[in-house]
Amino acid sequence: MSPCVLWPGRLNEKGYGDTYRNGQTIGAHRLAYITAFGEVPSGHHVHHVCGNRACVNVEHLVLLTASEHVALHNSERFRKHNYCRRGHSLEDAYYFRNTGKRKCRVCERARARTYYSHGETTS
Repeated sequence: MSPCVLWPGRLNEKGYGDTYRNGQTIGAHRLAYITAFGEVPSGHHVHHVCGNRACVNVEHLVLLTASEHVALHNSERFRKHNYCRRGHSLEDAYYFRNTGKRKCRVCERARARTYYSHGETTS
């Protein structure tokens, strides 16, 4: 499979790229699909084969019926997300034993750099 193409714009709270079309918010992956293949038929969803919500690579997008999409996401394969909301791989994520949650190593390092750079003082 070709590499993911990450949406460079705004990501919503669930990690999907957002943009505007005809004055309305639309998922960036949906717009990429529409641009490449035409309108999405009623009752269908655009699914990321790669599992990366921020990806807009049209080679990674397929049409599924709503029921197929729900069934797929309820399957064991999709119970754990493989990417953070910014599109970084969670293969090397930090694990927290007390909560069992994964945190993105790249995002955590960036957060720490920002936090500590604001706390620096010069004498």
